[in-house]
Amino acid sequence: MRRGSSRGRGATMARSPRRSRTMIDRGMLPRAVLLLGLLWRCAAAPQECAVCEDTIGHLAASAAARQRSEAGVRAVLDAYCEQERLNTAEAQMCYVLEPMRQQVSAWVALGVDAKRTCAKISRMNGEACALFHESKVGAGSWVEYRPMTAKRRAIVYA
Repeated sequence: MRRGSSRGRGATMARSPRRSRTMIDRGMLPRAVLLLGLLWRCAAAPQECAVCEDTIGHLAASAAARQRSEAGVRAVLDAYCEQERLNTAEAQMCYVLEPMRQQVSAWVALGVDAKRTCAKISRMNGEACALFHESKVGAGSWVEYRPMTAKRRAIVYA
């Protein structure tokens, strides 16, 4: 008899048959379906802050941002906003960024990504994510955009 054992020499404990646990038993299948649904929803969602992310992406790509220079990023932002060739949405984005230049340049210099920076800007000023890029279309495709309001149609076909 082994030491510490209360059973005799030949006594063995009857084992219950091991049940194989499948993915459904573990709850993996519902989790996988939920994850795929979330991924599909995120991929299908339109980009909300496209103008903001483009502007911040331009600042982040500058040499001043790579050198982590806050004053340099602020100078790049000023030069970007003073350009004559900015479209309406980009000019409006510069107007939104004007009061918070110092904070935005600090975030870009620290290396915060464009999406997160735009989320912070949107919390401070809700107009940041309401801007959209104008889409120019041909003269024959008016039927596709028929449900638009007159104001939006004027922007698209201008």
